[in-house]
Formats: sequence, structure tokens, C-alpha cells
Amino acid sequence: MSINIWEDNWVRNGEAFCPLTAPYPTPLPTKVCELFCEGGRRWDGAILNSLFNPHLCSLICSTPISWTGCADKLIWRHSSSGVYSVNSGYLLASCLTKDHGGSLPSSSYNLPPTIWKLIWRLKVPPRVKHFLWRAIRNALATKENLFSRKCARNPLCDYCGTEVESIEHIFFRCEWTNEVWGNCGIFFPDRIRSIVSLKQWILSLHSAFGSSFSEKLGIIAQLCWAIWKQRNDRIFSNTHPDPIRLIRQALRVHGEFLAAAYSKANVPARTIEERNDQTWQRPPNDRWKFNCDGAYNPSDKSAAFAVLVRNSDGAVVDINHGRIKVSSALAAKAWAVRIAVAMAVAWGKKETIIESDCKVLVDLLQPDHANTNWTIQAIIDDIVSLSDNANFVFSWCNRKVNSCAHWIASNSRIGLLSFISPCNIPSKLCSLIRMDI
Repeated sequence: MSINIWEDNWVRNGEAFCPLTAPYPTPLPTKVCELFCEGGRRWDGAILNSLFNPHLCSLICSTPISWTGCADKLIWRHSSSGVYSVNSGYLLASCLTKDHGGSLPSSSYNLPPTIWKLIWRLKVPPRVKHFLWRAIRNALATKENLFSRKCARNPLCDYCGTEVESIEHIFFRCEWTNEVWGNCGIFFPDRIRSIVSLKQWILSLHSAFGSSFSEKLGIIAQLCWAIWKQRNDRIFSNTHPDPIRLIRQALRVHGEFLAAAYSKANVPARTIEERNDQTWQRPPNDRWKFNCDGAYNPSDKSAAFAVLVRNSDGAVVDINHGRIKVSSALAAKAWAVRIAVAMAVAWGKKETIIESDCKVLVDLLQPDHANTNWTIQAIIDDIVSLSDNANFVFSWCNRKVNSCAHWIASNSRIGLLSFISPCNIPSKLCSLIRMDI
């Protein structure tokens, strides 16, 4: 363990990880591992309380500790994976600049985030969304852009030859495209030929169309895509544009896409819930099933885990629960799975089913899953390490199927459960178990 308590950024403090300042110049622990209890599985509350204020103690105690001694690693907290990306760096720089009242050039050309969300949710093919994004960013190969990069002899429109072929000229001011908008069936608040900025036009449409903005922008995007293809056919194949035919084709394609999208949305999908029955399923012969859950209350930061172990007959073999300090519901559920894995290893059960109602967590534990979540990575690393020599199956179930573990975790969190075991099961839990069987 190489993390320095007083110099490294290891404590999550609000919006940042901050290094700590030593309170007084006396011999103090210097490494984070010195703040662990013997065995390295828990934080030493006595040492923490002697060094830090209650708020910092709470933050430190809710930080998961690796039980298997996984190596320290650098984490970029501004992405879910903990790995730096240019996009996450740019977003952070944008936020910091806004906080300081500055401005930063934006690849989104300052369109409000709400507008961009609506654009990316348009019911149009992905290529049309990408095309609209490029058009707004002025990233299309217009004659104006090609000429500025010395890739064209002149910047004039090949069709009319009277104006520079800009984004706005192609879509709004060229004679033949103006005819497209006049016959498309959409009433626009401004004269098409007066548009000087695609971005500003979209903003004005958002104000004018209101709740029908997304529906109409989908049609507009499809028409723009058709205009761009027709423009390219004019340049490369010398075909003459036909505005009326273009409108018919664009609207037909748009209608077919919507019909296919709605048809797909209304077909009952074979979801994970349908693949799992709505009742608890007994494990195969000679196997045990560990149902895990965690409970977390963000208001008072209280949390608990629960693990219920049953055999192929449905009989309760073991129960484990307890209150813990974590920073999220996901961490509480991950803690429960780690406990289940440790229990399976201790029992020598290498062929075991570990079930949780947290889909995100179960996905993270699949062998072929590439994504990570740095907030629980220490726990995930432990689970993977403990599972090395076993054949554990991590499966997802819905909350109803996991009701027994959920009941234990919820009551443990609020302190209503003392010691329970297979021989000492509360009547309410007995009823839930009988319902499962």
C-alpha cells in the first residue's frame, strides 16, 4: 500500500478528492493502510477519530477497502469507469469555466443541453442524427469549407453559381431547396430564405413548435438529409434536383422508419424478467443458491447487507446480515455479493449460484463485461479474486424473487434484526420463504 495520507488525493470530499493536511507535527501514520484494523478489512475508527473531524471520518469509513490486497490504482472520478477520456476532460473544463464566469469554445456550438438531448432522441435513423449534428457544427464538406481548406477552386454553389455554398445556402437559400420547404407541409415562423444560422433557426423552432418540436424536427432532419444527398448527386452524377420527388421520398422513408420503430417497441420482448420466473427457483441438485441484497438510506447514510443461503430442497442453510458504512445503494449490494462469495469459498462450494436484483452489478460481474465502476471497483476486484478457483454463476432476478434477502437487509439497516440463523428465523421471514417454495 503506497497511498500517502497527507499528500495523495484519496479522500472523496464533495466534488473532489482532496489531500489532507497533517493537524500537528508529531509522529503520525503516513500510509492509508495504517488506518486499517488488524487484518485490513475495516477502518480503525479509533485512529480516524483521533486524526480527523467527524465529516472526514464518515467519508473515509464509507470508502470500500479491498479484502484481497488488490494493488492501488489511479482513478479519474469524472467518468464512471474511472479512466480518463478526452470527453470527460472537456466536460470538466467546461463546468469549471462556467463556474468562474468564463467561456469555452464548444463543439456543440452553444446549443442548450436540452436541445441536444432532444436532437439525439429524434425518431430518425442514427445516420440522420449524426448528419444533423455535423451540419450544426458546420462540419459538412460544403464548397465554402472546402475552399477555405484549399480543396476547391471557388466557394460558389454549383447549382446557382450566385452565392457561396454555405450550410445555410444549401438548405435554405438556394432556389431549388427553397421550393422543398415551401411544399413540405410544415408552417415555419420565419421566411426560409432569411435564415442566417442553422443553430439559431433550430432554437427559434423550439420556441415556436413547443411540444411538437421533436416530431417536426425529425421530418426536417430527414428532408435536410435528402437535400444533402440530392446536392451530392448533382455534383457527382450531374442529375437535376426534383424538389417534389425529394419530398415524397423523404417523407416515405421517414414514415417507414417510424412504423418500424413503433412496431418494434410494441412487440413483447424476451426480457430478462421473462427468462426468470416470478418466483424463486431452487438451484440444481448439490448446488446452493446465495440470494444477496443491500439496503441504503441516503438521508442518514445507514446501510446494511443480507445474504440468504438455500440448498436444492429450498431449505435455509445459512443467513448473514449486518450494518455497514458505504456511500451508495450499489456499494451496499456489491458488499452483499462479496460476503456471499466469501461464504461460498468458506463452505467449499465451488459450484454456486449467486443471485442479486441489481442488474448493473450483475452485468459488471460477467466475464465478458468490459465496463467498470470505480466507486465499487475495490469490491468488484475482491469478488473476482475470490472467484478465481471456483465456478460461480452471478445471475439477476427481480425484486419480487429476491424479497427474502431484501426483507433481511431492510430490517437490518433500521436495527430491527438481532442475531438470526437457520434455527432462529423471524415469523415474517418464514412466511416469505414458504411463499418462495
